[in-house]
Amino acid sequence: MKLKKRIMACVVAAAVVVTSAVTAMAAGSIDKTGKADGYKVAVVDTTTPIYQEISKTYTVLPGAVVDVNKGTDVMKDFIAAAKEETTANANLTEDQKANLLEIAEKLEGTEFVTAFYSLTEDENSDVTIEKTEDGKYKVTLTVQNLTKDLTGLKVLAYNAKTGLWEIVEIPAEDIDLENHTVTITLEDISLFSIISDAPAAK
Repeated sequence: MKLKKRIMACVVAAAVVVTSAVTAMAAGSIDKTGKADGYKVAVVDTTTPIYQEISKTYTVLPGAVVDVNKGTDVMKDFIAAAKEETTANANLTEDQKANLLEIAEKLEGTEFVTAFYSLTEDENSDVTIEKTEDGKYKVTLTVQNLTKDLTGLKVLAYNAKTGLWEIVEIPAEDIDLENHTVTITLEDISLFSIISDAPAAK
């Protein structure tokens, strides 16, 4: 009888672990299938040029970007990495540290919708890339997991021109639920992710 109880306890415990793992996987699932006319869209990894570029400045965040794209890290992990960067990296300027702490604070209550992408102009495309009057890229990106349940859509981006991270609002008129696209306007398109309010924060 005691053996049966032990076996049942183990079965229940195993079920809880499996359920938790499935829930965690679902919570961490992000869209990695982004497309944009006129651009090559790369899911950032250690071979992507921007990874090499940010690794010259940051010691913790490059790995966090890749881990988000692998699905092993979620927003809370990225926030922790941003905070850790400010204490672990002695080469950061005070402006860079302040920037990371501000970004970490603004990311509270949000989640990743897409992977971190890097866009480069596609020389084989018939689409001509035209910048806005103030020299920014205006890109319409396909986001397959875009639904009406996602609120507070924004772009988390690294701006290589300023060397700082930024969060850019996506106006409602630039969100097309029917066609699963968002139109974003950024000064630099070498590293960014679409984020939204986390369900608990709605």
